[in-house]
Amino acid sequence: MKTILLVGFIIFTKIYAMDMPQSQDFICPISMEIMEDPISASCGHIFDRKSIEAWLNEQNTCPICRKIIDFLSSETILREKIRQYKLNEQKMALENTKRQAWEKVSQQLFEEFCSDLRDFVRKTQ
Repeated sequence: MKTILLVGFIIFTKIYAMDMPQSQDFICPISMEIMEDPISASCGHIFDRKSIEAWLNEQNTCPICRKIIDFLSSETILREKIRQYKLNEQKMALENTKRQAWEKVSQQLFEEFCSDLRDFVRKTQ
């Protein structure tokens, strides 16, 4: 029984991780928000440009490892992945809104149909 639960947990974890991993990779460790303009520091850590530039105005070290930051470089591939992720999120939100609207309309049509059918049955009795 314990083995089955463990295997189920592992499968659930992997499925959940497949749904959410990228969004976690897109979070700036300073602002804790999805990055708009990801940039890597010379130490290898990645931040949103505005956040790390504001940090560097106060000090010249990485907020994670505390190494001195000599240079910053743009993360164009990551920026594109974030853009695609955001577009997909917007598309999913739109599809969800459409689905909810269709469900509401379908429910209303079904209720009208049932009402009309009851009226018809009453009239024909």
